[in-house]
Amino acid sequence: MARLWWAAARALLVVAWPRLELTAAHDAAGLPSAGEPSGGRHRGAHDYPYDAGAAAVTGAAEELAMLSRPSSRPSRERDTKRGQETHYPYADLISEAVSYCYARLVHSPDCCIDERFAPGVRSRSVRRPGTEWHCDKKRCWDSVKGRRGDDLLWTPEGATCAAPRVLFIHGGSWQYGSPNTLGYAQVGSKLAAAAGAVVMLNDYPLNPMGNYSRIVKSSLETLHWLADHGPDGRPCAAAAPLFVAGDSAGGGTALSLVLELARLRGTLGRSGRGLAGAFFWSPWTNLKCNTPEYYFNAFAKIMDKREGAGFVGDIMFQGRPSQNLGWFTANARSYVGNNESLLTDPIASPFHADGKYLSGLPPLYFAVGGSESILGDSVSVAQRAAVEGVDVHLDIHVGMWHVFPMYSEGCGSGRELRQGVHALNMTARFIRHVSETGVPPYRVILQASPLSATASGAVGKMPYTMVNYDPFDPAEATLKGDGEKSMASWTLEAMPSGPEAGSSHAVLAGCLGTLVVQAAAYGLGTAWRSARAARVAPRHAALRPSLLEGMGGPARP
Repeated sequence: MARLWWAAARALLVVAWPRLELTAAHDAAGLPSAGEPSGGRHRGAHDYPYDAGAAAVTGAAEELAMLSRPSSRPSRERDTKRGQETHYPYADLISEAVSYCYARLVHSPDCCIDERFAPGVRSRSVRRPGTEWHCDKKRCWDSVKGRRGDDLLWTPEGATCAAPRVLFIHGGSWQYGSPNTLGYAQVGSKLAAAAGAVVMLNDYPLNPMGNYSRIVKSSLETLHWLADHGPDGRPCAAAAPLFVAGDSAGGGTALSLVLELARLRGTLGRSGRGLAGAFFWSPWTNLKCNTPEYYFNAFAKIMDKREGAGFVGDIMFQGRPSQNLGWFTANARSYVGNNESLLTDPIASPFHADGKYLSGLPPLYFAVGGSESILGDSVSVAQRAAVEGVDVHLDIHVGMWHVFPMYSEGCGSGRELRQGVHALNMTARFIRHVSETGVPPYRVILQASPLSATASGAVGKMPYTMVNYDPFDPAEATLKGDGEKSMASWTLEAMPSGPEAGSSHAVLAGCLGTLVVQAAAYGLGTAWRSARAARVAPRHAALRPSLLEGMGGPARP
């Protein structure tokens, strides 16, 4: 038997050696080896720029070239010395649009905002008395200088006075942005089209010219105006569902507005209606900037000796945790006019609101990225509001960055960012459902146990929380460039062609020879195992009944 095994091993070595030598030469030359996709590319985070993407990233450093460098080994190859997988299978987890966005945003966090407007909506500039302010060179850092204060109104086709109305407060750290810049005009058009709502973006006075109190006052006045005006800014006697919303810093101000209205038990406009609901994208609600995600979601570079650099964490705010804390806190202090007490005020900094402020709020919707530094700002507020009986829908998108719904077009990749599209659609569904029924599409109500002393009914709620993963399905994956070909056909095409064709034939011959030897060795091994099993079977059969009986199982003859 030992002679048979030795002969099989020698035959395997003789046949396989040319193939191993040739494959090693191809790898050293940077050519694709068998088993890789054509071009040596793997769909994953180590390869996100692709050919077109790398060219589109202006000013990319040498590091970006390393990001797109093809691997010379299959993505699932294991390190035989350590017995562990040394390359993480990004290709199974991250879609091309997400990979592309990461590549661009890591090198330029200010890039890639959506550029297209939704069809079927029209815009109108609104100039209201008493809203004018000036952005000068000394006290205003935004790029739009001069006279400011005109709002922007988006109206979908067929909208009437009964259509929902939304005040969307733009972000930008309260220091940048306007209704017509940084992608907010595009977002307003998309929300109007998707929800069938009249959407207004107000040009509030930016900090340091406008601080917390002035910005909230300006936004509240805008909301009162919107309560009395409908499509195209026309006065409307009929009351319509009214929403307040915002992203980032604007989302924090929007939530402050919700809390202030609830505290005053105020009504809006001549109709005397309250808010129907509110929604927020990545809202900044904690002006103390000390939630745990500032540490756990900090931006980091991951180096792989074979694949180059990868990135995790908050790709928008790439400083160390202490740096981010310093930047955010300085921004927050400027917003509240250096009044330290307002950093924990329950309205100025809604993260610190307790049940007295949170109870009785209208339905709320949050969309937040799972990799954000301010993830906790949304999660904590959503949970505590729900405990107070508020209907809350919380969408957490794993791997997404700050205000990702504004990147739904895929950062110029030519593919939509499905997480962004999903958040836009869920926001529109929230607006429509609350407008028609008064409650969000999904609710989670906690009932007391029948055995408890408080079994009189509902004792609270939970936020309807969806943790959304990248919808990219590896089972349906096809390699870029040819959606009809299977992985097997790509593997064959990865063989060298032209002058190397003869070598590829040698490799194929080596593969066939190896299969023959392996089959023979498998047959010999099977025969040997069968003979051994026949010799030891009586002994195992004698032991089996007593073992089963000892384990409480049935004894068999």
